[in-house]
Amino acid sequence: MASKEFLHSDLADTLREILIPQAMSRGIHSLLLAPSHWQSGMDLPEGMTAEHVGLRGKGTKKRASKPYGKMALVDEVWKLDHLHSARMPLLCFVVQGPVVCQIADYALHCDTGHAYLIPPGIPYADGKYRFLDETKPHHGQCTRLQLLPYHNGLYCWRTHNWIDAGGGWQINELSHSLPFSLVPHYLSQLRDELAEQQTGWDVASNGILQLLLGTLFRELQHSPFIHAGKVLSPAKSPKPQHAIARIEQYIHQNLERNLTIETLSHRVGMSRTAFTMQFRARTGKSLVEYLIDLRLTKAKELLLGTDLAIRHIAAAVGIKPSRLRSLFQQRENCSPTEYRNRQRED
Repeated sequence: MASKEFLHSDLADTLREILIPQAMSRGIHSLLLAPSHWQSGMDLPEGMTAEHVGLRGKGTKKRASKPYGKMALVDEVWKLDHLHSARMPLLCFVVQGPVVCQIADYALHCDTGHAYLIPPGIPYADGKYRFLDETKPHHGQCTRLQLLPYHNGLYCWRTHNWIDAGGGWQINELSHSLPFSLVPHYLSQLRDELAEQQTGWDVASNGILQLLLGTLFRELQHSPFIHAGKVLSPAKSPKPQHAIARIEQYIHQNLERNLTIETLSHRVGMSRTAFTMQFRARTGKSLVEYLIDLRLTKAKELLLGTDLAIRHIAAAVGIKPSRLRSLFQQRENCSPTEYRNRQRED
């Protein structure tokens, strides 16, 4: 779980680097207003599919506490199906897919870049069941950003799910709420435009979607927010650390691992393209160049400060001994052993 000082930065970065550019380029073409029940031949965004799954039980009204203003978010629950319906619309963005989520009596299969808006009263998976396709372990990693209004505010959370090496279901979630947000107003307008489809609805919907995301991004940076029962002000909280700075710190602490663009970009919820651009802009190097320089520097420190064998030094910096020897020949015109002996003599 990320520390609290990173919450604002993580969610704002996801909006700025992934969701807002997607909204600018794709608009509502990847967004589905979820129907209330399974329909053969549903009109779905490109790449999105749905299959009928049926319901095993009936919904019952839920008596719940009211932690969000003067209203409870959950309206009904379907215990046998692990579903519930909310009193407010839920907007979900698939930051990294694939995602399988049950809505009413159908399973919605989404991929990266898709989004779906679930109107009030329609049951959907509570996030713990029928979310991952467990028959495909290689598809067991996904990230969503979800928005759910409440009384005068907005609950916003990003969920990262994966299947671990033992086949277990894991979750990492960043969440907080904005007690005074304009986003619910735009979300209500977006739902109405998608449902009514009056003249010019597509142009209006695109504009509302961009306005919604832009407003959320601004509120995440400048408005007070609630986390763990406390009201925090961005102006008084510690300065958020840039996503790439956190990755640099992670690299230094895990240099012995197989560090790739895919694994590192997933850690901060970025696309491969966005991560590559942000990394070069901040460090002045590609990830490969950065790792080579850092590993070579660390290897030199170990050569001079220890008597470790070359193979052990190579393992400590995350490369093969042959690769380490090749780098020293290219950069220092000598082998690692010769470099150690030469520097110690000097």
